[in-house]
Amino acid sequence: MDEYEYSWKPSAGMSIDEFLQKYKPTMVFDDGTKPWIWVRRLEHEPLDSVNSTDIDSTRSDTSIIERGQKLLEITQERSRTFKYYRRFNREERTKKQEGNSEETATEATEKFKQLCQESGLTSGKLLFFVQAEHIDGAFSRIARDLITGALSKTLLLS
Repeated sequence: MDEYEYSWKPSAGMSIDEFLQKYKPTMVFDDGTKPWIWVRRLEHEPLDSVNSTDIDSTRSDTSIIERGQKLLEITQERSRTFKYYRRFNREERTKKQEGNSEETATEATEKFKQLCQESGLTSGKLLFFVQAEHIDGAFSRIARDLITGALSKTLLLS
């Protein structure tokens, strides 16, 4: 399989600084299939990738991923349900929606945390929102931090 063009890992032919200089978020062409820029600290594919070689068929990693996906679907559905909740007047409805939304997010966070602790699996993708003129700088800082900074220390290998 060909390597995805906008992906960097330690064995890449260029340094992280060269990669970040070449592939700035504001300069990357989105062809509609994969608008993501990947910076990986490890050599393997993410666990939720179709091509992941990390999933051992003798373990229940696939069922854990399926449980996580199901939890995400349930959480998103609850969020949509609260969004369209119209039983109370506007002020009461807004307060009710905010409370339910926070409650749903807190509950989902705890369930995802429990799932990760039970399985020993962690993987993440980062989505952040910044002003247009700060996108390249913010992405570069986060990517470097993931490879060599404080974020690199959050990964626990077992």
